[in-house]
Amino acid sequence: MGQKFSSIISRLCIIALSIIGYNSCNSEKCMYGTPTGSFEIKGEVSNEDGFPVKEAIIRVTKPESNSDNWSVARTITNRDGTYNASGECIPRRELKVVCIPTDNTYEPDSINVPVTYKYDKKHKKDAWYEGHASVNVDFKLKQISGN
Repeated sequence: MGQKFSSIISRLCIIALSIIGYNSCNSEKCMYGTPTGSFEIKGEVSNEDGFPVKEAIIRVTKPESNSDNWSVARTITNRDGTYNASGECIPRRELKVVCIPTDNTYEPDSINVPVTYKYDKKHKKDAWYEGHASVNVDFKLKQISGN
């Protein structure tokens, strides 16, 4: 008798929790999911003399990730050496920005930058939206020795 009673109580609890979860959503956008945030990282890439470095590859990754295999955003610098990379990801306190010049006379560079997300209706897409972050990252690339 004890096992049957326990089984009935367990089933009633499952039904009750299902109803509570369903009723807690009071709009069509309510969902179960992962928080997301949008970001924009922009800046300028130049050499040590201050001249723009065009066509450098910019990758935005998690700090612990290998930037060759995974990135949340990619772009290249224009002829003025400027770039703008944007995307969405799980909000993080820090992102890694990697700069890889296509001109092999310069050394690649990377930096971990702090990221702060601020709520912004312009970028909001769903109920799990945490906010938008905007960061400026400039690179001054060193010339490889012997070139």
